[in-house]
Amino acid sequence: MIFYQDAVNISNFVGATQKLHKLVGIYMLVGNLPIHMHSQIKKINLVAYCKDKDFEAERVIGHIRKDFSRLEEEGINVHGKVFYGSIVLASGDNLGQHFLAGMVENFSKSLYFCRFCVISRNEWLKDILEKKVRFYDIRTVESYDRCVATLERTKSFHCKGVKKNSELNKLKHFHVCSPGLACCTAHDLYMGVVKYDLPLHINHLIEIEGWFTYDELNGRIRKFKLGDSNKLVEFPLTGSKLSRTAAEVRNLLKYLPLVIIDKICDSVVWQNVLLLSHISDFVCAPCVDSSFLPLLQELTNLYLEQRMRLFPKTSLRPKHHYMSHLSFLTNAFGPLVHVWTMNIEIKHTVAKRIVRSGRNFQNVTFSVSSKHQLLQASNFASIPKGVIVMGREVEFCLSSYSEVIQSAVSQTPVDAVFDCGSVEYKGTTYVRGCTVVTCQTFYECEVKFGRVQILLSNGIDQLYLVV
Repeated sequence: MIFYQDAVNISNFVGATQKLHKLVGIYMLVGNLPIHMHSQIKKINLVAYCKDKDFEAERVIGHIRKDFSRLEEEGINVHGKVFYGSIVLASGDNLGQHFLAGMVENFSKSLYFCRFCVISRNEWLKDILEKKVRFYDIRTVESYDRCVATLERTKSFHCKGVKKNSELNKLKHFHVCSPGLACCTAHDLYMGVVKYDLPLHINHLIEIEGWFTYDELNGRIRKFKLGDSNKLVEFPLTGSKLSRTAAEVRNLLKYLPLVIIDKICDSVVWQNVLLLSHISDFVCAPCVDSSFLPLLQELTNLYLEQRMRLFPKTSLRPKHHYMSHLSFLTNAFGPLVHVWTMNIEIKHTVAKRIVRSGRNFQNVTFSVSSKHQLLQASNFASIPKGVIVMGREVEFCLSSYSEVIQSAVSQTPVDAVFDCGSVEYKGTTYVRGCTVVTCQTFYECEVKFGRVQILLSNGIDQLYLVV
């Protein structure tokens, strides 16, 4: 099981009442499902909703842990066959992850702020002054247990950032330092690093190197068409951060080189932007070979060192340090795009929609939970038969197309009966006119693209693109 937890504000209230109806949503996902199903909200199951002010480890997580313990020991009997399970990893934002781990939750002042290694704030600040990236001992099950034993003996507030033993550690097959707490790159990388560093670099290119103006950049962004789902947002004229969502920040970083392609000159600052873009490509890759992990580590170290040298007056954040663990975390959990909480952010919209349509805030956790389960029952009753969802399909007739297309289709044994205007295949939507990568000899080397002319499918498990 993949365990998720994240806070959500289900009301539109502002001011003092903003946190009145703030909930903590706890979800789980069967990790054995195919990867493309992990982002489908109907596959993510609700464990509990709890008001943020009532969220306590012993009362809430302890009760949930008992259910998972029964799943480990007794299992579930399905048609005479017993299935056992346990938590393989937990995902969430940093505040929630440290809460689950029983660690300190103050990242701006606490001496130990990293749940992955035992770096202290003094050591981190020393590394910043020396403009270097150093590695420290990774937290292990043994080191965590030693800290818990020290706390019980000395009764101190914390030991190397550990305040108390995690409730989840009482499971037989899970420990928060096995490692068991994944990072959410949407929070750590895009909302914690790119959100602040990209404006820092772009402002330098505009104000110091004079590549373009703010108006010229935003004009190019407005004209850059990607489709409704990947629309680029304009760059803010003032401020030191991008007030955008993680998806919008990611798209701006990804497509910025194409937006200003004719303005690019030789610049160390721009090279650092490209390093950040390469790191983003690794993080969002659906599959990463282990041989690329040293390269990811080298890119991350180089970016952080360059960032400290180029902008010494702008201090780093703790999430910059978390970047140095991306290679280690990818090796531990696989591609990090599969364990981030972007799918949970989409799941939160269900709770918001239920509350806002019902306009009832009495016993809101019960109302949201019960109606959510009714929605889940409806979703399970309408599961598609295959991995393909077609849109605007018509019966395929080869003779009605040009000779070039007939020749291309006849070279492949196509077992298709529908010509589709759009097709969703394993979570990715293809439409006529979209551009796809047809081949590449190596990572970003000799890449060839093609524009989709026809989408052919049997509606169950086969999809053919005529490009």
